[in-house]
Amino acid sequence: MTIRLSRSALVALALALVALAGLLRWRAATADERRVRRVFATVGRLAEKRSPDVNPIVVALDTKRLSELLDAVVELRVPELGGRTWRERREDLAREAFAAKARAASLSLRFYDLEVAFPSEGRAVAVGEGRLAGALPEFGGAFDDTREVEVALRRDGSSGRWLVRRVEVRPVVAK
Repeated sequence: MTIRLSRSALVALALALVALAGLLRWRAATADERRVRRVFATVGRLAEKRSPDVNPIVVALDTKRLSELLDAVVELRVPELGGRTWRERREDLAREAFAAKARAASLSLRFYDLEVAFPSEGRAVAVGEGRLAGALPEFGGAFDDTREVEVALRRDGSSGRWLVRRVEVRPVVAK
């Protein structure tokens, strides 16, 4: 049995397929954006410290969770540290982050106004503001600092997870 479609029916079918493909691509992009934003939310939760006493087992688990969000080697750039760029292995970076957290009496890290872009397949760049607040008794008490943060991520081919591969921290530019 052969079905014959008119020219207008074929055009309508083609337009419907293009619209469906666009919708599927948009849904995939918004799902990836939600996953990238979830990385930032998780980092903020892992940085949280409300009391000076934290169970060492919880710290070990949090260190493992943080390392699972990082690429094998992460490139870092902070202008206040001489403007140089350096690389850290994920395990070393996670361990150093939680050693710093251990010294703090309290700590919070929040990200605001994140703009996520996907410059190429499997790559994402998020730019926003990060607010780090807490208390370090050994360095004179409380601090509260907001910086612009640019983070490049890549999607891991085997797991599909978004991994942090580059972090640049800069002073906030007036808007």
